[in-house]
Amino acid sequence: MRRFFPALFLAFFLFPAGAQAGLKVYYLRHAESGANVEKQWKDVPRDQWPPYVGNADTFSPLGESQLPGVVEKLQKLHFDFIAASPLWRTRQTILPYLRAAGRTAEIWPELAEFKLRGRDDVLPEKLPPPGADLLTGGGPLVLPEDEQPFFTVPGGSATLCKIGEAPEQAEADRQALVAKVVARLRERFGGTGKSVLLVGHGNAGRLLASLLANDPRVMETGHHILNARLWMAEEQPDGTFRLVLFNDEPWAPRGAAE
Repeated sequence: MRRFFPALFLAFFLFPAGAQAGLKVYYLRHAESGANVEKQWKDVPRDQWPPYVGNADTFSPLGESQLPGVVEKLQKLHFDFIAASPLWRTRQTILPYLRAAGRTAEIWPELAEFKLRGRDDVLPEKLPPPGADLLTGGGPLVLPEDEQPFFTVPGGSATLCKIGEAPEQAEADRQALVAKVVARLRERFGGTGKSVLLVGHGNAGRLLASLLANDPRVMETGHHILNARLWMAEEQPDGTFRLVLFNDEPWAPRGAAE
């Protein structure tokens, strides 16, 4: 596997100093959690599983080992603003960097993860409206005392998101959450040339990359975001975004011409 740093250098070479810069949106998927490895243990009796298996609120041994690399990687970049999903695995992935850099991150509830279980044959215009309690129905967010110096919550409090159960409702809710992220980015940072880091999840991150860059190829089979890896999209002069990096490498859609 190619190393991150040559790819990152390539990204900067494509946009040299002095060129008119647009907003850069970096997206980091959390380190590997116990829930990410549950399938690996499906043939082992549950009473023989290590305690971390299946637990989204703890890291696997690999996830723990990924955290120092995340800090090292992020320290080589510059961010004007950082936002994170409210879930434990995202907060704990970015927290070592925040401590090392003396930074804070804003909690964005709409960055939370969801399952991709909607129907592909439902046209967007046929979807129901987002759930009325989408942004308020998931219960309150309570930050542990030791994390409070490193995370800020807009308005002083936040609630977790609640995705509908029915396939069409779930799809409408997912689309609404990601659209809200895109709107926030454009309203607060569009055209500024700043660099924003978002810390989130696999499914949500793929859909965000696809919608932000208007590139449906991100949602094709094989384009999963790996744990502790980055994608980056840069704003173009016409206000659109182009996906530059994916999984720390230059974006190369599967099946694209060499």
